[in-house]
Amino acid sequence: MLIGVALNFPSEISVLTAPPKTPVLFIKPENSITRHLAPVLHPDGVPAIQPGPSLAVVLGRRSRRVNRSEAFEHVKGYTLFNDFSLKETSTLRPPVRIKGFDSFGPLGPEVIPKERLPDPHDVTLTCRVNGELRHEGTTRDLIWKIPELLEFITSFMTLEKDDAIAIGVPPGRIDVVAGDSVTVQAGGLLELTNPIVSEREYRELARKRR
Repeated sequence: MLIGVALNFPSEISVLTAPPKTPVLFIKPENSITRHLAPVLHPDGVPAIQPGPSLAVVLGRRSRRVNRSEAFEHVKGYTLFNDFSLKETSTLRPPVRIKGFDSFGPLGPEVIPKERLPDPHDVTLTCRVNGELRHEGTTRDLIWKIPELLEFITSFMTLEKDDAIAIGVPPGRIDVVAGDSVTVQAGGLLELTNPIVSEREYRELARKRR
């Protein structure tokens, strides 16, 4: 399971009339999760889709009612996540349709041990389109940090080993279309790259894999 965190940067909530008092969460359905180098669908009938670079925290054991002071004892490591979605038209949640399309959740390419990233709250997140830097932010600006997120989520939900939490996409979403190649990176982690393809191409590729 992958849980995403929305509205986790100050500039995102500063425009709201009633800023959230707790983390705003969403779940990426299983059909949306895909891998490094796998095609991402650009659905028919929409002008563009929007990638979203995020650091993802991977759990190392079953976790329930975790105290924030012990949060990192439950962390196995980190990986990359690209939270593709349609353009936001409302701040109302949950955003099931815009984030739930097939292939809208590339994850990987691997999990690095937490020791290789000693401070996950000081990581630069980038998104390149066809090699050009188009989107950048830093986890230094997160409102809710990993210990707070893990404490909040496990207060009502049991997380299993290898479940992941995508801790937030920096503000400044960009548009991409079929034919583009999108690469996200977080600090020294390996790059996560995915080509964007039309709905017809996506279905043809899916048939070939059967």
